[in-house]
Amino acid sequence: MINHAYFLNLNICAIGHSEIASFDFNQSDLVWIMSYSKSTLENNEMFRLLSLTGAKDFIYISSASVNVVNDTKCYRYPNAKFAAEFNAISILGARILRIGLIYTDLCTLPAGLTMATSIAMLSNYIGEISNGKPFNTSNLFTPTYRPFINIFEKYLYNLYGYLMNFFWFYPCMLRPIDYFLRSMNMKWYGYLFLSNKKYGL
Repeated sequence: MINHAYFLNLNICAIGHSEIASFDFNQSDLVWIMSYSKSTLENNEMFRLLSLTGAKDFIYISSASVNVVNDTKCYRYPNAKFAAEFNAISILGARILRIGLIYTDLCTLPAGLTMATSIAMLSNYIGEISNGKPFNTSNLFTPTYRPFINIFEKYLYNLYGYLMNFFWFYPCMLRPIDYFLRSMNMKWYGYLFLSNKKYGL
């Protein structure tokens, strides 16, 4: 969840999806669409409502992790974001901005390589575009590396990479291991691991 306090100085009004029908939009509005649902039907209904508002300019904030969709469809979140990108373009003519894992403090990021976007980076970019700067990128994230806690975590990371390569045809086979890693507060597993590896090649 993005703290709206970061955007208070940008002359931006934040509303929820339930307020779209009653909000007073106009043609000069630039609408930034942030994460809403993992359901394609729910996202499409939101896009449909936005298409009726009179606003003409939309930017959909997506995820860097959609890059895994070309390799596997087994992860729900990247699939939902990828479908939302397509439908935001189809229904609204929206532009797409892909961001990485959001953070306020680097120490909260997983160990290893992560495609990450700081709150400051995102709020600055939203401010620049909202104030008339050309929209000149579809990716707003940087490769960020954090050291592993210890040799054991690095060993698990490398072992997980080996298993990911072995189960390339259906990486969700590793879901039981993902739950174990999550319980150990090792957050680099699953589609995040696969996505970061692909960007790191």
